[in-house]
Amino acid sequence: MACLTPRPLLLASLALLGALSSCTKRQETAPPTIAPVHFLSDDSEEFTTDGIDAAAAALREDEALHLLLIGRTDSRGSAQGNLLLGMKRASQVRDAIVASGELTGERITVGSRGQAEPEASNETPEGRAQNRKVEFYFYYPDDRDLRSRFDFTIVLEGDI
Repeated sequence: MACLTPRPLLLASLALLGALSSCTKRQETAPPTIAPVHFLSDDSEEFTTDGIDAAAAALREDEALHLLLIGRTDSRGSAQGNLLLGMKRASQVRDAIVASGELTGERITVGSRGQAEPEASNETPEGRAQNRKVEFYFYYPDDRDLRSRFDFTIVLEGDI
């Protein structure tokens, strides 16, 4: 078995580092985490703006970064109606991010989970308020289908 002495080992290591540095660099840091945007009432189009500027800034700073916005609802109304409402909410948040960040929206995908798997009880006004939101999921695209990245069902824009 051949054994490299320190000098040839150093030269081989430098050659490998040089080859690797010529590869396309991948983002080293984890995608940002931003708290959801909440909608003020069932029929309201008003939402909290926390996270809008931060999402726009993250997308401006890293051109490889993409964003999935998932609209959620409380359980009032029909399941189909709530899927549509969740999609509408995610679209509104996308539009707000685009408007605030000089972005085109090409790296933002919208989806909906509607009333599925609520995080809070829909039995109280406070619980329903917690379920009316749009969640932010940043990711770096690869050859996987977007849906396969998550352990829950997502309806994407164009599906309904």
